[in-house]
Amino acid sequence: MDKTEKFLRRLSPKERLVVIEIVEKVEKGETNELDMKKLKGQSGLFRVRHGAIRVIFQKTEGATVVISVDRRREDTYNFS
Repeated sequence: MDKTEKFLRRLSPKERLVVIEIVEKVEKGETNELDMKKLKGQSGLFRVRHGAIRVIFQKTEGATVVISVDRRREDTYNFS
C-alpha cells in the first residue's frame, strides 16, 4: 500500500468525496473553479488546494497522473 492510498483511507468520507471530485474534474479538464497552480521549478506538475488537502498531479499529453494526495506540511512538495 503506497502513501497516497494510506492517506485516502484515513480521510473522513466527506473529505474522500472532495478528493475524488477534484481528481475527476482535473481529468475532465474542468479546472476553472479549482484552486490550481503550476508548481515552480517542476516540469508539468500542478497542485490543487482544498482547505488543508493538496492534490499534486502531472499533466502529460492525453493523460493526467496523480502524484500525491496529502495534507499541507513542510514536506508536502518534496518529491525526492
